[in-house]
Amino acid sequence: MIKTVVLASNRTGVFREIQKMPFLRLKRVFAVEGSPLHRELKGEEHSVIEAGRHKKFLDELDELDFDLLVSNGCPVIFPVSRLQKPHQLFLNVHPSLLPDFRGFHPANGALLKGAKETGATLHEMVDRVDRGAVVHQERFPITPDLDLGLLYHLLFTAEARAFVRGMQKIFQAEFKCIGEPQGEVFSHYRRSQEDMSVDFEGMGNAEILRRVRAFGITSQGVRCQLEGRLFTLFEARALCNPLLLDLYSDGAPGTVVLEYGAAMVVRSREGLIQVSKFLKG
Repeated sequence: MIKTVVLASNRTGVFREIQKMPFLRLKRVFAVEGSPLHRELKGEEHSVIEAGRHKKFLDELDELDFDLLVSNGCPVIFPVSRLQKPHQLFLNVHPSLLPDFRGFHPANGALLKGAKETGATLHEMVDRVDRGAVVHQERFPITPDLDLGLLYHLLFTAEARAFVRGMQKIFQAEFKCIGEPQGEVFSHYRRSQEDMSVDFEGMGNAEILRRVRAFGITSQGVRCQLEGRLFTLFEARALCNPLLLDLYSDGAPGTVVLEYGAAMVVRSREGLIQVSKFLKG
């Protein structure tokens, strides 16, 4: 029983797993323009989901005959009830433990809100985004050693595992809907400029460090004003050396009290914070 698959994605993990499965055959791949999947498929036959042209993609999708639609990191909101035919199954792979952190930016939300664990969910698609019945989840703890870059890596790995194990369940059930409804308690997260900023005068160390960690990759970062200049911070930690604290105890919060190599030390409301990765301006 081979099922034909349409994949709409910006990532490579689920794409590679589909290719390994003997009971699935890729009929069409729609890659988000400029994404890792788009780059991997360079030179191969596929379609592109262009920014601002989602209707074009949905119209193409509506004309295709297939058994399974898999969405993974696709920015398009699917009108499922209009598109889905009786013999078709629409699935999404989401990088959180739904119903926690629905929405576009669950990795940031998990770090910003101090979640203890996260993972990935394979779920059936419905018209309301990230609301469909859960087929399978893969979970792991958020340990202190994980920065945002490592968290993304683990989430995308968990997505591929959730897809493989969830699809095994679906095929054992002869391609029937087997998902369990999501719980009624949920959370949602989408990045905002307010969250992606820090204030050394008004915030405590824990809040500053949590925000830097939650957005600490070069394509994101948190913004702040230090001595009238704009900075974007990517990596920081609190300092506890008593001599350092004594030397710079008189500095006003938001003052750069020391610069050395590629790092700087900033006086905070509660002590000193070392910023080891940043951009000026």
